[in-house]
Amino acid sequence: MISSKTFDQSLVQIAGKINRCIKEYGLRDIGQLEQDLVFGDAGAKEVISILRSKQVCTERETKNRLAAKLLSF
Repeated sequence: MISSKTFDQSLVQIAGKINRCIKEYGLRDIGQLEQDLVFGDAGAKEVISILRSKQVCTERETKNRLAAKLLSF
């Protein structure tokens, strides 16, 4: 059985790794853009801008999801 302290340290390490991935792949920016699209606060200009600037947008799935959200409005 692992101790409470060891368990807490493991959770902190996992959270740190998740946060690094979020920053590395620009997921906060993508999530914010998706939210802005849903609420009408962003449009084609913003989608094009983020597709050009973010490394995460080299992934086809991300591009398709953003394009689908844009086209649904």
